[in-house]
Amino acid sequence: MSYPPPHPTDARLLATELLEISWSDGSKLHYPPDHLRASCPCAQCAPTVPTEAPKTTRDFVGVRIRSLGEIGSYAFRIAFTDGHELGIYTWPKLREVGFPEGHAPKPLELPVFEV
Repeated sequence: MSYPPPHPTDARLLATELLEISWSDGSKLHYPPDHLRASCPCAQCAPTVPTEAPKTTRDFVGVRIRSLGEIGSYAFRIAFTDGHELGIYTWPKLREVGFPEGHAPKPLELPVFEV
């Protein structure tokens, strides 16, 4: 691990609904909202028993980022359109779950049915 560890220098929501974070080491990582929501580190989202399956992106089809706020100098609190806003994503957690620029999967969309 490099010292000091990388920290965000910019964060913005792209037109493609991806969160883009620029880091102090020069890298840019992309975050689909369904992936962020599925990797929420809060106690409410963690499996409660060892046999419980972790959440996946399919559990959060159509979710979007509602807001992003910095918590001190170590994390972002991310609120989602499904009402969830308890996740505090530390810089190391965001580095772990981000995708290199151009390699993030497209967020899953809700199916549209003709009536």
